[in-house]
Amino acid sequence: MGVQKATAEDIAQDAMLAALKSMHTYRGEAPFTAWVMRIAARLYFKRYAKEARTELMAEPVDPETPAGAGERDSQLRLDLDRALSHLSKGERTCVSLCHGAGMTHEEIAGVTGLPLGTVKSHVNRGLAKLRRLMAAERV
Repeated sequence: MGVQKATAEDIAQDAMLAALKSMHTYRGEAPFTAWVMRIAARLYFKRYAKEARTELMAEPVDPETPAGAGERDSQLRLDLDRALSHLSKGERTCVSLCHGAGMTHEEIAGVTGLPLGTVKSHVNRGLAKLRRLMAAERV
């Protein structure tokens, strides 16, 4: 999951601007650099999640795809979106980043600030719920 230099520079600049705007919220409980890095991580997470959603929505249609297959894929995507809406925010975020964006549990923990065990639990519980919900919709 590499970040291009320009993207990293944009996030760094946005993080510094956000830190300046919210300087009044810095309590000094952690080093200033850690506080700014946390802001940068949140900005990165938002950008990465947005780009991952855009990539998932912008998948090109294969000209070799049989007629009607696009409609089935579209319906499956709507079913999955509906099922995802039943997950908790944490489960939805972790499952989407793990299986939608291809991030590892460790990467998700680093970006979200959640403990690794919590990320693993969210992914496992979320997938189990999705399986049940998707199976129920097929019946």
